Amino acid sequence: MQFASLRVAGELRLSLRHDWGQVVLPPCKRVTAITLSAKGYTLLFPPHPGWPHPASGTFAALASLRIKGARVDGRELGDVLDSRCPRLKELFLKRVVLVRRRDLPTVLSIRFDSLERLEMDDMLDVKSDASLQVIAPKLKVFSSSPRIFSDADIVAPKLLEVC
Repeated sequence: MQFASLRVAGELRLSLRHDWGQVVLPPCKRVTAITLSAKGYTLLFPPHPGWPHPASGTFAALASLRIKGARVDGRELGDVLDSRCPRLKELFLKRVVLVRRRDLPTVLSIRFDSLERLEMDDMLDVKSDASLQVIAPKLKVFSSSPRIFSDADIVAPKLLEVC
């Protein structure tokens, strides 16, 4: 994956077979869209020993991110998206399992000036007490499965459609 991440521009599609291991999403500075199907895998993000690039600007061109079937720490995902995806306009999370690290509550916090579409379908939380925080001034479309989040705070003044 490291080889591809250094050379791919445009769209990156990756489908991993059921393994229950871990996968690190490599730095992809020139990729504009990522579709990742990783059922059973725990998704991790750089910095990671062995990746030669600094974390800052890792996904600088990314406009669309689709994650399906992965396990992910909601706090880590929020931090990575907020700090390393300055052009992200679309985020799709389908059958993503939110896991918690240590004894902290499960929180998915999404803060984007550029985000216009956020869709979360069939999300799961291992402890059933996840909170959602969204601050997205340009968000126009929001869709979420109602059963995962025990609490949701959404600030989206341009929101046009809720599904």
